[in-house]
Amino acid sequence: MEVRPLAAEDIDRFLKIGNNAFPSMKANTPEEMKKLRERFDARNADPRITCWGAYHGETLVGGLRLFDYVLNIRGAKLPCTGGGFLVVDLAHKKEHVARDLVRFWLNQARERNIPTAVLWPFRPDFYRKMGFGIGGTINQYQVEPANLPSHGHRERVRLLGKEDRPAILDCYNRYVDHTTGMIEETALGLDIMLDASVSWRCAGYEEGGQLRGYLIFDFEPADPPTLVHNNLKVQRLVYETPDALAGLMAFLHAQADQVARVIIPATDEHFHFLLNDVRDGTHNEILMYHQCYTGGVGIMYRVLNLKEVFCAPMSFRDGMPACTIRVKLEDGFLPHHDTSVVVRIADGKAELLDNAKPDVEIGMTVDNFSSLLVGAVSFRALYDYSLAKISKPEMVATVSRLFATDRQPACETRF
Repeated sequence: MEVRPLAAEDIDRFLKIGNNAFPSMKANTPEEMKKLRERFDARNADPRITCWGAYHGETLVGGLRLFDYVLNIRGAKLPCTGGGFLVVDLAHKKEHVARDLVRFWLNQARERNIPTAVLWPFRPDFYRKMGFGIGGTINQYQVEPANLPSHGHRERVRLLGKEDRPAILDCYNRYVDHTTGMIEETALGLDIMLDASVSWRCAGYEEGGQLRGYLIFDFEPADPPTLVHNNLKVQRLVYETPDALAGLMAFLHAQADQVARVIIPATDEHFHFLLNDVRDGTHNEILMYHQCYTGGVGIMYRVLNLKEVFCAPMSFRDGMPACTIRVKLEDGFLPHHDTSVVVRIADGKAELLDNAKPDVEIGMTVDNFSSLLVGAVSFRALYDYSLAKISKPEMVATVSRLFATDRQPACETRF
């Protein structure tokens, strides 16, 4: 099998393979397939995207789409490669096409000195075997508008239009600057995202002439569905300040006359503290705990070059004594690269050292380290679950504090 750039004459076959891999796209008629091709071409206008095909001779048997991104990890901006729309012909399953496509992708990225990779998995277990670590969780709340706080400055919220997209982009990228796990966006990428759905609305919070937060939302029928019985579904929520969040929540609170419930997907694991009544209306109980959301995992991260990652100006826990750590990783999928470094963490920053004697040594698989690095899991948890080793167990708390982040990672980029 050979992986090479997807030929223009093979795009329709690529999309047919994709439609079989993801039947929910419902491109089952010539007209539906035409619309799918139009969406594909529009998305690929983004210069960050390339498409690759897996060929047996001249026959396309699978493919994937790759993205050149910039990723925030602990405040440092790192080159990142994203992988998406990985599809395999139904007639060529169990021939390791997907595995070989992923290996081609990651080896190509390493050759280009890209130290990190991200993807949205169709099966997390499949990609964990390839070294991808689970990112942050998302919790979906179904809240009656009256249970959202109303004290914010609702008068500073207005509906945004196409002319506001530069301000939306600036607000988003400032949010990226302060949020680990987030991916920078471009003007074209934002346009493609917002133009993808004609039903989306956008409300923004302004302060001092600057957009400081926004939410993208649409409506869906409530249960039972009637003309006036709807839910408001938040698709994106971005805010830079507590005042911006409070203003946007007050805007949602004010929709009680026409909205049964507000559906909010939150990557903030403490979001339930914001609500007057945290229950989600199901009245389900779990060992005397009230169900207040449904949760899931999605985005996955992978370290491709351990040394390059630690050369980036990432932030670690400050205010602690300096500690020199040897980090040793197991990488069974890409075994031929450096998986051991010695790093000194002091004053919240990491420094690579050569031939230094470490104070402690830690070891784990690359998928679990990737999750640790972005702040999706603590070292204490990995150690308790026997997913990480340490040469001095009495230093578990120290290492865990050094790698701790204020919040879990978030990602708003769908690809």
